[in-house]
Amino acid sequence: MRRYDVASGIVTFLGLYQGAVPLVVRPVFGADQRFAPALWLPAPWWWIACLGVVAVAGALLAAIHRARERHVPPVRPVDGATVSPPESTADEDPGADRAAGYDALSGLVLLVGLYNGVAPFVARLVFGGDLLLAFTLRLPTPWWWIASLAVVVLTVVLLAVIDRGKERSGSGGGGRRPPEERNGSGGGGR
Repeated sequence: MRRYDVASGIVTFLGLYQGAVPLVVRPVFGADQRFAPALWLPAPWWWIACLGVVAVAGALLAAIHRARERHVPPVRPVDGATVSPPESTADEDPGADRAAGYDALSGLVLLVGLYNGVAPFVARLVFGGDLLLAFTLRLPTPWWWIASLAVVVLTVVLLAVIDRGKERSGSGGGGRRPPEERNGSGGGGR
């Protein structure tokens, strides 16, 4: 199941970065993105290509979702009969919602960290260009790389904190044991 999540994350990122963002960035800001090949096309074709990228990404996301639903293993009760899985387990298992929230938050932190921490180095040092939405590149020369390094460090720290919080919430009760188990006597004092 994890591979479907990874595939949908990659398709969503590429669909947004190569399709939806250029449709907003060029008309609103009048700027180009260096890593969006659709913007290299002449006037009427670049927005048609961006719309095509968004449409293909939407179709791929729908196909990934259908493939994921097809590969959900059936639940087998004790008597051997096959029962289809329930429609939604979110109401029954709040830990699954919490884990999905932690995964979404860590994905967002990773995306922002890569775009504002690592991508400015690649854009400026390798390609000699600028990223429109990388806020660290708005700083003067010695400060942009310091800010980008700080973003990378902050991203690593936040990902570690989010992962620790996810593990703590998944262990049940935040890792706290009942008083009987803590003192080892099974209910009585020493």
